[in-house]
Amino acid sequence: MEAKNLSISTLERRAGLSTHSIRNILNGKVKKLNLDTLRAVATVLECSLVDLINTLPSSSDRIIHPITLKRRSQILLDNHKLMLKCCKIVSQLILNKDHVLSVYSYLDVVESVYFYALSEEPQKLDSKFAKWVVDMHIDLNP
Repeated sequence: MEAKNLSISTLERRAGLSTHSIRNILNGKVKKLNLDTLRAVATVLECSLVDLINTLPSSSDRIIHPITLKRRSQILLDNHKLMLKCCKIVSQLILNKDHVLSVYSYLDVVESVYFYALSEEPQKLDSKFAKWVVDMHIDLNP
């Protein structure tokens, strides 16, 4: 929001969200983010989903994942089983769409799905979120 010089109310209005919805997210009052809300906010801010969710507070008022504080190469893969599930579902969703993504787009999708899954309590894969991220990347990269 700072980079775009947007106030909370302006972001809410441009994203078509209700009053205080962004403030509630930023204050950690929202336990489960709505995918349509994330999509609307990411569109207005012109940022990737990874950039967006890495700045949102979790229910424990901490940053979901410290990717914005560390270089990507310094982030440890601390849940191999969860990463494997993310890779499998992303691959299956892409195959179901009969679409080919670049390696970098694929890895971006997996990264988004993985970090979102890490933010869940308990940590778990959200298949609806994964489908939404895949669909978003396919729409952006026809």
